[in-house]
Amino acid sequence: MVQVAKKFGAIDPDADYERISTHRLVEIFDGTVVQKEAYRELFSVYMDVPAAARIVSLVRDGAIDVVVSPLSILGAEGLFASRDQISPPAADQAVIGTLKRRLEQQEIILACMHCRNWKSRTTVSRVPEPLRCPFCGAGLVAVLKPWEEPLIAIAKKKGKNDEERAVAQRLLRNANIVLSGGKKAVTALAARGVGPENASRILSTLAEGDGFYREIIRAERNYIRTRRFW
Repeated sequence: MVQVAKKFGAIDPDADYERISTHRLVEIFDGTVVQKEAYRELFSVYMDVPAAARIVSLVRDGAIDVVVSPLSILGAEGLFASRDQISPPAADQAVIGTLKRRLEQQEIILACMHCRNWKSRTTVSRVPEPLRCPFCGAGLVAVLKPWEEPLIAIAKKKGKNDEERAVAQRLLRNANIVLSGGKKAVTALAARGVGPENASRILSTLAEGDGFYREIIRAERNYIRTRRFW
């Protein structure tokens, strides 16, 4: 149901499985084309209904004996394990691959916190290393989400109140993390719900390769789990 709803655009294609209630989805899409397509796919692709009917008939007629065995480890996992299970290696690689592509294509705003006269809209994949301001040559460049762009004007203001000074300090910390962390810091800051604090934590793990992206996945999932309480 989740995959079909995503294909129809009925739910966010990046929606986290752990936050989706299957029972709620069934209620919402009851009687809709999404439900019909999900059932069609279930019975035509994933289930052999005629063969199952024959087996049930043979069991009912006594031609096949049913022997009840103790619960297996695999069966126990299916019954009692939470939905937040460790993915098998193939699935793990698929998730990491998807995350890499998404982050590389993620639109970001670059803003120099040294001269504060330059900003640029680009994608993570196009950010050079080392990252420098083309105006002053400094490497003190903050990486912001597109919706954070108004914060740049606040940081440039001369007379700031306490709240505005806090914004400027946050952008300065962001830029310092990029200065010390390079392209990895840019990538981390482009992730959902990852600001200077989380980016600093991710970089402090010194994780490389897939381990680095697993840290980002962990941070994004934590953000999704906790943002409703903010």
